Amino acid sequence: MIRGIEFEDIDLVVDLVYELNNIREHSSEFCYSEKDAIRKGVMESIEGKNHISLGDFDEIGVLKGVILLYMESDNKNADCIGIFVDKKYDYMKTGDSLLRHARRLLPSDFKITFFFPCENTEYKKIVGK
Repeated sequence: MIRGIEFEDIDLVVDLVYELNNIREHSSEFCYSEKDAIRKGVMESIEGKNHISLGDFDEIGVLKGVILLYMESDNKNADCIGIFVDKKYDYMKTGDSLLRHARRLLPSDFKITFFFPCENTEYKKIVGK
């Protein structure tokens, strides 16, 4: 089930993002690598009007993955801070679902900017769809 990230989800989100963003093959250049900075960013994304923060949770509430976007209304652009999917789950299925859901929440004239290292082949697969 995909839903907005809430304050009670912060520890789960921060732990997942911290773990994966510190592995080059799963990282995003738009995302911090320090745990405290990630926590601050997730808090801001929950509180901010210019953010989309979604989590995909399984039937018992376990976090499968997250997508975090920062929207720049003046430029009609959303920076994808990251799509992070727990390694126990199918990245393509979970990541694609999160991205599709996020796109439905964006204004139709917005573009999404991704900035990830070339080693992150998972992003390439999703973005190339």
